[in-house]
This record gives sequence, structure tokens and C-alpha cells, in this order.
Amino acid sequence: MQQNINKRNEIEAAFKKLFPKEYSDKRIDSWLQAGINNLMAMDGTDLLNHPTQFNTAGKTKTDNELGKLGRLADELAKHIDSLHEPAILTLADVGQWKLRIELPAILRDAAKATREADTSWISENLPGGKPKNTRAQIATGMLAFYYYKITGQYPTMQYDNSTRKPADYGQFLNLVEDVFATLNLAESTEYFARQAIENFMKNLQSNK
Repeated sequence: MQQNINKRNEIEAAFKKLFPKEYSDKRIDSWLQAGINNLMAMDGTDLLNHPTQFNTAGKTKTDNELGKLGRLADELAKHIDSLHEPAILTLADVGQWKLRIELPAILRDAAKATREADTSWISENLPGGKPKNTRAQIATGMLAFYYYKITGQYPTMQYDNSTRKPADYGQFLNLVEDVFATLNLAESTEYFARQAIENFMKNLQSNK
């Protein structure tokens, strides 16, 4: 447990290097916590495997998944509201008396979020061939997305045109290096950061 807390703190510290110490914004904090939660969900998985929820999907599939989630959340909220006294008392008897009071509001907020979610950044065209699905690949893809959402800037790496070697690694690569160290990923940060930037920009272009 303490190890997980330490890792969360390290990932949060890595993101916060992107801003002055006095900076505070509730919207950014919300994106930051979402990013930390998703990265932590990958921690401890096998190097070449990961939970299936981290598989890539196109915009249509994503819209369908969110739509179904919204409908189910609304239906469950209505069902809980319609429970009769015996069901309510039975739940209270097993310590779940708060369920009827608190869960419907949470479910309706979740349903509302699915309807307001912006999926315009998601490409419909997925890369061909069998995906590698490494933790490093998925982690850097997440980092590119959350870097953009948190800073409002595209993730970039600058190159020397004559040598094609990095001339300015920049904030994004620093973020990748910090998070890779926290998640014990030994792969090349430069390679996966560059790949994530290319994929992120392709997604943006394909949705314009």
C-alpha cells in the first residue's frame, strides 16, 4: 500500500514539474488525477501484457462504449430509486444503507459525463498489423494525451536537422523519463516518446 502511495506521489510530482509551484487549477487537477489513476492501473502488469481495457479502439467503438455506459448508469439509478421498503431494509441490514441515498447521484453524474465527453480527438483508423501492446507504448500514449490536456501544448521533441538527433529533449521527454523510472520501465524513453508524439499528431490530423 505504501509503495503504491509513493508511486502516485512520484507520478504527480513528475506532472507538476510542468508548472510553477504556485499554479493551481481545478480542471487541470482533475485531468492530473485521471492520468495518475490510469497509469497506476497499469503498474504491476506483465511487461508485454496489460489489462484489456488498455487495448486501443476507434472513435465509433469508443462512442458506443460511452453510450452504453450512460444508458446502464441511468437505468441502474432509476432501479435503485424504485426499490421498495423490504429491499431497502435488507440492504441496510448488511451495512449498505447509504447505497440508495448516494449511488443514484453518482450514477447520474457518470451518465452525464458520458454524454459530455469529447471523443473528437480519437482516430477512427487504427494502425495496421498486430499491436505490440507493451506497457511502455501504452504509458507514453497516455502521457502524450494527458500532457496535452494538462498543459494545452502539443507534446514535442526538437531535432537538429543536420544530425536528426535530439537537440532539445523538452518537458515531454522529461515527463516520460520520470514516469518510466517510477513504473520500472527499462525501455528507451526517447524511442517511445517519439512514437507517442507521432501517433498523437496523426490522430489530431485525421480528426480535422
